[in-house]
Order: sequence, then C-alpha cells, then structure tokens
Amino acid sequence: MFKSNLLVTTAFVVVGSLSFSTAQSRPSAHPSLAQIAGHDNNHEFLCSYGSFKVSHYGSSSDSSYSSTWTHVAMPIMGHGKKVDRIIVANEGTVGVRRLQVKLRTSNASDLPGDPVAGRTVLARRNKCRHIEIPIHPTLLEKGKTYWIEETMPRTGYVYYDDTTRWAVDPKATRKAYVQKHRWYVNSHGVSHSFTSPWTNHSSGVYVRVR
Repeated sequence: MFKSNLLVTTAFVVVGSLSFSTAQSRPSAHPSLAQIAGHDNNHEFLCSYGSFKVSHYGSSSDSSYSSTWTHVAMPIMGHGKKVDRIIVANEGTVGVRRLQVKLRTSNASDLPGDPVAGRTVLARRNKCRHIEIPIHPTLLEKGKTYWIEETMPRTGYVYYDDTTRWAVDPKATRKAYVQKHRWYVNSHGVSHSFTSPWTNHSSGVYVRVR
C-alpha cells in the first residue's frame, strides 16, 4: 500500500513539474518585453545600493502649465569594438513603461554630446532587474569617452508623471551625471525655462555595452 501511494505521489510531482515547465516555455504575450528585459537570478541585489531618479512630470491649471524633467547619464570608455546592446539596471517605472536609453558622444566639455544610437523600450513596473536594449551596431573608438543616458519621454499634454530609478553600481569607477529642466507658462502666456548644467555625483550607475 505504501509503495502504491509513493508511486501515485511521484506521478503527481512529475506531472506537476511538466505542467510548470510547459507554462514557463509559452511565448510571452509581449515579445518586446521578453526581448529587452532579461532575467537575472541576482536581480534582488541590483538595487541594494541606491538609485538615481529619472523622470518627466507635467501639470496644468486654469492659469498655468509647468513641465519638469530629470536626465541621468553615465560615461563609458570605448575599446575599439562594435557594440549592439546596452544593458542597464532599473528599479521599475511609475506611470508609463516607456524608457529612452541613448548612446551619446562626448562634447568639447567632456559632457554628453550628440546622440549616436538609442531606443525607447518598455520596462517592467515594480521590478528591479536588468534591461537589455538592442541598438544599431556602433563602433566605440578605443580610448574615447561616450555616454549612456536615460530619459523618460513626454507622454501627455495636460498631466503626466513618469518615473524610473537607475540602480547604483557600487563597482563603478566613473560617476553619474544629472541634468534637470523646468519650463513654466503663466495665464498671460509668458513662459520661463531653466536647464541646469550636468552635475557630477558621488556614485555611478549600472551600465554595460556589448
């Protein structure tokens, strides 16, 4: 009797395992998410060291309208090879799930310059994980500085509040830069805008290129 029950129990375990494997292997309903958001067994540790806020916010009333954004950029060094992927680590998004990641040159002031490649991708909400962004194959010249920048695109005209957080990399040898912008228009149609200079911070963010 014990032997019979053991065989039945084992059969249930095997069937259950097969069912789980089948469910896990089904194609994602969102192929773009499956392609850009890779699984990382250690993803729970990616955001243990802090993060940088990347955001775009807009609001309006009967008498005024304002818009603000915060961009974050990280310098990397070229090694004379072509790259076709950018890999970052983010805590997730609030609002829409669109995230812009760009590869930029370095300008005369050694700050983010012209965009070279990039893409707007979908990022998972409330997940701290790697995000892999495919880009057009681009040669990064050896010894030359480039920049990886994260931004949140504008998603509305009246009200929007879109935010993600780029994870700090404790092993980074270079530091992240932050730039902020604010635009405001009053009821008389008079507008004011301000863009801060790129500001160097004490920590670097997680980024890899391959």
